[in-house]
Amino acid sequence: MIGSVLVQAIGAPISAPGFVTDINQPGNILFLEVPGSGLGNDSPSFSAIATGVIGPGTWGFNLCLSLPNSGSPSVIASATGTNNTTLGQPYTFEADVSVVGGIPSGTYNLTVNNVSVASGSLSNFPLVPYPTRPANGPTATTTKIRRTLSVSLNLTQVGNPYSVFTTLFSDSFQRANENPLNPTNWGTFGSSFGFTNLQILNNECELHSVNGNSGNICQAAFPNDQWAEIKINHLGSSNSNAFVYVRTDSGQTSGYRLEIDGPADGTASATIQVIVVGILALFTLTNQVVNIGDVFRLVAKGTTISAYQNGVLLGSATDSTTASGSAAVRLSASDTLHQPGVINFNGGSVSNAQGNATCTLQVSEVTGYTGVPVTTNSN
Repeated sequence: MIGSVLVQAIGAPISAPGFVTDINQPGNILFLEVPGSGLGNDSPSFSAIATGVIGPGTWGFNLCLSLPNSGSPSVIASATGTNNTTLGQPYTFEADVSVVGGIPSGTYNLTVNNVSVASGSLSNFPLVPYPTRPANGPTATTTKIRRTLSVSLNLTQVGNPYSVFTTLFSDSFQRANENPLNPTNWGTFGSSFGFTNLQILNNECELHSVNGNSGNICQAAFPNDQWAEIKINHLGSSNSNAFVYVRTDSGQTSGYRLEIDGPADGTASATIQVIVVGILALFTLTNQVVNIGDVFRLVAKGTTISAYQNGVLLGSATDSTTASGSAAVRLSASDTLHQPGVINFNGGSVSNAQGNATCTLQVSEVTGYTGVPVTTNSN
């Protein structure tokens, strides 16, 4: 049982404060229980508001009504959807219910991110009628036995696993000129291929000298599931190139690389590739639009290799050639007039997280009864 709360209402209607529950697992139920009728002709009513946030992934809700001992709750409305952001989306469930003679009436509304996804009327919902019993023997007039009405918000599915990116190493390259890059943070890379060290010049990472190939590998340790990204600062022509690597080695003999071939001028003329180093291209995208300030990220999680531009997935492929290594950055050019430059290198670990849903339920009004509890539960 998760987040069970009991609020006792004695002698008067209540205006209960909000209380927090957690319904982050499929099958968990958030419900409000109120009396359906007293021994007389009471007409109990209540208003309830449940607010919370659903996590990334797919989600679903069932809204149910039931009376105790009347069998399984009956679903009166269902809503499903998809949320692919890592921040989650807010939801609100509102119900205004009254009960006369065992028949509830009222309205409900479920909104996600301020958009109604399920709403309707509760009128004449077919609940089992109230049983009766003799008051003073078999010939006496009958009176109604107190029973209760439950309104449930049942989480049916939430939160397909999504990726969480944790930063383990960063270098903005926004500092005084530096040639080569600080060896405490950056090691030599691809020297057998003739790569020189990168430098910092005018607050950006640039080639060691005009034209050629320069690169450096992170000295920080990276887990097997890793990511790295760079921000384009200059990339003037198709002969001006920027690269970011994951799971690579200092010799540039293994791993995966994301290659961005200019120009970064807003026209559909750039080329983007994801390559298994020394083996093959996993995918190639031509006639792509690249702009100054675009952020390119390469991710290796398990056997899935993915590339992103400004947070938007460009493509994914499956490959098991290399399981571990570190991150690196590289620049190349054969165009004297259009030298490449990047800033804001970041990299780290990538892991799965399960989406969740949390909820606060507030009882705003309950009338027409005394001495009976109002219960919320999310088990």
